[in-house]
Amino acid sequence: MNEGGIELSKDAELVNAALNGDVHAFTDLVGRYSNAICAVAYGVLGDFHVAQDVAQEAFVKGYFKLQTLKNPETFGSWLYAIAYRLSLDWLRKLQKEQRAIAGAGEEATLHRDSFEETIEKREIQVEVWKALAKLDERNRIIVTMFHLNEFTMESIGTFLNMTVAAVDSRLRRARKVIKEELLVAHFAEMFKLNTNQSMVTQVTQRIVKQMGHFYISVAHKASSTAWFVEHFGLSEDGSGDLLLPSGQTLYLIQTNSAGLKLITDKSYPVLSFAVDNSQYVYDFLRIQGIRLEVHAEEFLNSMHFFFYDLDNNKFGIHQAN
Repeated sequence: MNEGGIELSKDAELVNAALNGDVHAFTDLVGRYSNAICAVAYGVLGDFHVAQDVAQEAFVKGYFKLQTLKNPETFGSWLYAIAYRLSLDWLRKLQKEQRAIAGAGEEATLHRDSFEETIEKREIQVEVWKALAKLDERNRIIVTMFHLNEFTMESIGTFLNMTVAAVDSRLRRARKVIKEELLVAHFAEMFKLNTNQSMVTQVTQRIVKQMGHFYISVAHKASSTAWFVEHFGLSEDGSGDLLLPSGQTLYLIQTNSAGLKLITDKSYPVLSFAVDNSQYVYDFLRIQGIRLEVHAEEFLNSMHFFFYDLDNNKFGIHQAN
């Protein structure tokens, strides 16, 4: 995507690579379409936080159904259909839950009609939300795509299967309902809540986990890959990910510093390994100068200890039974 434009030939290239097992190619697609899919969900649900959850679900579902896509160049519109159906499912679920709350004697309103209450909590202008609520779903999607990531009208038309003239007409009608300066301010605030990097990381983690492989977050993939190869003798696959002795893959997901801090601040290990000889592994790591953490009682009783990688990810080692 370049300044809001979507290169369909690049989509096809990435789809074909993903179909051949390159998870990173699919995560590139996530980065390209993150805002667009959030816009679809937001247009149906009217809540940006929920929309991000739906977008995650759409990408994961898309990955595992990718082989059903007949034309790789239509990936965008194909993914739109998945996201739209999921958004409607979520909306029905939310409405059902809120009807149940109302039936229990509590005051409730439909989720999509709670624009003002939601926005007041986030200190975003109420009048913008009132105006957005007057637009139909398709118009909200178009307005969100246009302002959230400055998609071109041509790209929006390609994504939604509409002509450029139709997109332009709908944008003009929306501007009659909502002042342009309010839209700019509103979506600037929403942009702060949405980061492609966060979406890419979360989707990748979910995909890798469902595939039965492992992942860790790192600041610099190349440096971390070299570190694991040097200290543990691991080899790389064709995509530059690490092959474990078990036959599974260890994916190193490049993450920004804020996301990495959230992970490495946790006290429990990101991965734990059972080994035949904990003492041997402990001595091996110590000689290489790798940071170790040992709790004397645990080590004496179960030969259990921890080590840390370049990014302060914590790993557990324990003696196999």
